[in-house]
Amino acid sequence: MKKSTKRKILASVLAIVKVLTPSVTALAFITCDNQAEENTDHLIVRHRSKKITNLFDNNASVTVQGIFNEADLDIAANKIRDAFNYRFFNESYDTQQTTFRAVYTNKQIIIALEKNPTFTQYNATLNGSSFSINYAILDNTDTLKFALHRATQVLGGNTFTPEIVKVIPTVKKMMHM
Repeated sequence: MKKSTKRKILASVLAIVKVLTPSVTALAFITCDNQAEENTDHLIVRHRSKKITNLFDNNASVTVQGIFNEADLDIAANKIRDAFNYRFFNESYDTQQTTFRAVYTNKQIIIALEKNPTFTQYNATLNGSSFSINYAILDNTDTLKFALHRATQVLGGNTFTPEIVKVIPTVKKMMHM
């Protein structure tokens, strides 16, 4: 092959590389950006849910939901699991354990964690399939265990009053103010 032909081929290849380089570079940046987004999803605070299994003799589960990053939801779910199991095995008598099993075994109960609720501990509906817990009580194990116990009793049909959200003064009290 002649030197002039080799030069023409080399010039053509260099011209093609020169034209394609910006496209390849842009494609590489786009790919890196997508990977970065995929790798940081666990850090994004958004609505998430996590199923807690192995409750009460490994036969029950609940789903915890809230607006969290992945790590914070995992921590909250673990605290709820530990409080449930401790309450069940160490602080509940037989009829309470029966209620716990009846409410959570083979059912899809949802616990909503709320960061700015209008209630102080929990909010539950009689015979319902979900209840809410105030996120602020997660660091107080005794309060969390009590709230989970009371909410469970309400879901199970116990008619004691769920937590009162607001106390409204009566007319008689207002007259004495």
